[in-house]
Amino acid sequence: MRMTAQHLRDLTGPRRQAVLCATVIKLESLLTDAALSMFGKLMGSVARKAARRSDERTLQSAREVRTRIQAMTKACRAVIAARESGSDPFDAIDRGVGWQTFLRAVAEAEAFATPADDGDKVELIERYPSVRMFAPALLETFQFRGASAVASLLKGVEVIAGMYKSGKRSLPGNVPAGFIRKSWRPAVFDGDTIDRKAYVLCALSELRDRLRAGDVWVDGSRQYQDFENYLVPKATFSLLKAEGPLPLAVETDANRYLAGRRDALARELSAAGTLAEAGSLQDVEIVDGDIKITPLRAVTPPEAAALKEDAYELLPRVKITDLLQEVERWIGFSECFTHQRSGRPADEKSVLLSAILADGINRVGMPFSTA
Repeated sequence: MRMTAQHLRDLTGPRRQAVLCATVIKLESLLTDAALSMFGKLMGSVARKAARRSDERTLQSAREVRTRIQAMTKACRAVIAARESGSDPFDAIDRGVGWQTFLRAVAEAEAFATPADDGDKVELIERYPSVRMFAPALLETFQFRGASAVASLLKGVEVIAGMYKSGKRSLPGNVPAGFIRKSWRPAVFDGDTIDRKAYVLCALSELRDRLRAGDVWVDGSRQYQDFENYLVPKATFSLLKAEGPLPLAVETDANRYLAGRRDALARELSAAGTLAEAGSLQDVEIVDGDIKITPLRAVTPPEAAALKEDAYELLPRVKITDLLQEVERWIGFSECFTHQRSGRPADEKSVLLSAILADGINRVGMPFSTA
C-alpha cells in the first residue's frame, strides 16, 4: 500500500498480481470496518443530539408549567380561605385567579404530570431524515449475519432493506418484532399499527449494539467478523485429528482430561490435609478452623545478591552491535531480510543490522553507519 506506480512496474508479473490482489483484500477489509464504525458513530451522534434536545424541552416545559402551578396554588389558597370563612369556594376561585385561567392551569399541570413516552425516542424519531440519508446504502452494501439469538433482528433488517430497495414508504404486514425492547415498544406500536420511522430507528439502534457485542457480523470485516473465524477451521481441525494425535500439550480427550485433573486435585488435597493435621504446612497455621497464611517475604539473601554482582563483573564488556554481528555470523539470520521489490538480500549487512537494532530498542532517529 506504500508502493508507487514505478515500484509496481519493477515487479515481475506474478508478484505484481499477487501484491495487487493482497492490497485489494486488505482495502476491502479496512473500508468495511471504517464504514461500519462510521455507522456506529452516526447512530450515536443522532442519539446524543436527541437526548440533548429532549432535556432542553423538558427544562422548557418545567419553566412554562411553573406559571400554571402558581395559578393553581393561588386558587387552592382561595378555596381554603373560602372554606374557613364559610363562603362559596367557586366564587373565591373566580375572584382570585379567574375560572378559565384555573381550568387551563389544571389541564397543563395534568398533562405535565402524566407519564409520557420516552422523550429521547420521540426526539430520535424526529431525526429520522438524517438516518434515512445513509441507511439504504448501508443495508444494500453489507450482508449482516448472526446467531439464532438475533434472527428476529436480521429478518427485520432484511425487511427494511427490501422496503428501501423497492422505494415503498410503508412496512409490509407481520414484520418481525421480537428484537424490539420494552423501552422502544411505546414508540413503535400505536395500537395495532407500527410506526415505520420508529421501527427503522429501533432496528438500526439494535443492529449497532449487536455489532459491538459480536452477536452480528459482516463477511469481509476484520473488526466485526464471526468469532468462529478466530478458531481453527473445522476442515483443518478434522484433517489434523484424522492424521493422529493433535499437536497439543494437553490431553485432547475430554473424559480422560477431566479424570486426570480430578485425580491430581484429589492427590494434592490429600497431601495438604495430611500436612495440615500434622501442623507441617509451611507458613500456614490452622487455628480454631481458620487458616492463617504468612505473607511472602524476600528470600534472596544479601550474600546471593552480592555474588550476582560479582558474576556480572566477570563478563566481558562488549558492544551490542558487535554481539549482534557475532550472532549473525553464527546463524546467518540477515538472509531472511530481503528487499521488498527485488527479493535480494541486503548489500550492506552493517546497515541492515543497525536498522534491526534500532527497531529493537525503539531508536527511530539512530544514525546508521556503514563503517
